[in-house]
Amino acid sequence: MKTIYLKTKQTKEKRNTLSLKWTAAGIAFLLTCTATVSGQGWDSVGGGTNGTVNTLIPYNASIIAGGTFSQAGPLPADNIADWSGTSWANLGTGVKYAGVWQMTEWKGDLYAGGFFTIAGGIPARNIARWDGTNWYPLAQGADMVVYAITVFNNELYIGGGFDSAGSVAANHIARWNGALWKGAGLGTNGFVQALCVYNGSLFVGGTFDSAGGIAAHGIACWDGNTWSEPGNGVNGFVTSFAVCNGSLYVAGTFSKAGGLQANNIARWDGTTWSKLGNGLNRGASALVSNGNYLYTGGYFTAAGGIPANYIAAWNTSSSSWSALGAGTDSAVLALAMYNKNLYAGGEFIHAGGIAANHVAQYSFAYLGNEALTADLNSIKIYPNPSHGNITIETPPSAEGWQSYRVEIYNVPGERMATLNCSSGTSNINLTALPAGLYMYRICGITPGAVQETAGSGVSTGKIIIEH
Repeated sequence: MKTIYLKTKQTKEKRNTLSLKWTAAGIAFLLTCTATVSGQGWDSVGGGTNGTVNTLIPYNASIIAGGTFSQAGPLPADNIADWSGTSWANLGTGVKYAGVWQMTEWKGDLYAGGFFTIAGGIPARNIARWDGTNWYPLAQGADMVVYAITVFNNELYIGGGFDSAGSVAANHIARWNGALWKGAGLGTNGFVQALCVYNGSLFVGGTFDSAGGIAAHGIACWDGNTWSEPGNGVNGFVTSFAVCNGSLYVAGTFSKAGGLQANNIARWDGTTWSKLGNGLNRGASALVSNGNYLYTGGYFTAAGGIPANYIAAWNTSSSSWSALGAGTDSAVLALAMYNKNLYAGGEFIHAGGIAANHVAQYSFAYLGNEALTADLNSIKIYPNPSHGNITIETPPSAEGWQSYRVEIYNVPGERMATLNCSSGTSNINLTALPAGLYMYRICGITPGAVQETAGSGVSTGKIIIEH
C-alpha cells in the first residue's frame, strides 16, 4: 500500500498534514485533523435481505424492495419491504408465494406484480395494490406471473406469462382502468418482460416474435389501438427499458438490433437503432437513467471491452463506458435512483467489496443547479490541468463560513475524497490518482457544523490530472 500526503496551509505560520492511502479499490482519505473519512461509492442498505431483490422503486419518501426474501435487515418481511433511509419496515404482511417481480406507482398507490396468491392476508392473484396501509386485489388478477407494470394513457398495464386477466383473454399483456380488465389487441405470442412509455406509445419487450398478429421480434410498440415493430426488432429478447436524453435504451439478451451489431444493449431514437460502443459481454436485466448517464445491471462482466462486474455506466455525452467501482459479485436485476443515489438489487452478496446482501446503494456527486454565492464564485483552483499538485484558495466568507468541505469524484460519480479545510490556501497532492478528469464539489460550512447546512452555497467544477 502506497501512502501519499496532503498538506493544508491554514495560515502563513501553521500547517496541518493530512494523510491519504491509495489502494487498488480506490482512494480513501484518512484525515488527521479536521477532515472526515470517506469510503468508496458502495454502501450496504440496512443489512440487505436474505434473498434475491428483483425490483426497486421510490415511493412515499422511501425506497421499496421487492423480490423473493423473508427478511429485510433484522425484520421478517414477506417478499416486499420499505427502506426509509435508516431502517426497514413492512408493507402490511407482504405477499406470499414465490415473490414480487415488478412495481409501479399510480394515483398515489403502489402496485406490485409477481408470482403470488396472497397480499396482506387476502387473495390476490399475481397483482395487488398497496395504499400505504392496506393491500387490495385487482378483481381476479392475472392467471400467471406478472413481470412488468407501467402506466399508459391513464391505465395500468401489466405484462408477463399470463393468458387472462380477470375474466378477459389477454395474451401476456393486459390493462386495468381502475375497475375492469381489458386486453391489448391480440397481445403477444410470448412472455412480456418489460414495459416503457416513449414518444407517446407503449414499448413492450419480451420473448415473443409477434404482437397483434404481426412480426415483432423481442420488442413491439402499442399506440393504444394498433401494434408495430420498431426497426425490425432484435434477434433475441428484451428485459428492460429506460428513457435518457430523448432516446429509448433497450437491454436484454441479443446481438443485433435492427440488423445492427449491438451486444445486449442498444438505443432507439424513434427512427433508427444505434449501438453503445462494444456493448456488454453478457445479458442485461436492468436500466435506469440519471442526467447524462445510463446505468445498466445484469449478468455481464465487461462493458465496452473494460471490466465491469454486473453493473456499468454509459455516458451519453462522451459515448463511453465506465465501471462503478468493483461492482458486485453476482447479477444485478434491479436499479433505481433515490435521493441522488443509485440503488441496486439482485443476486449479489457483496458490492464494492463490502457485504450488502442483495441490495446496495452507490453514492454520486451532485453537480446540479445548486446556488453559487459570491464567496464560492471567488474560489480559485490551480493549476488546472495539473500533475496532481493542486492549490485551492478560499476567500474570507461574508456568509460566516469558517471552513469548507471539498469532495473529489471520478467520472462515474464515485467519491474519491472528502475533507474540510479552513479559509485560506490549501495545497493538495493528488499525484497518486490516475490521470483523467475529476469533478470537485466545494461547500461552505457554518461555525460548529460538520457539514453544509440547508441553503448553503455549493461550487462545482472539473479538474484534470495529467502524468
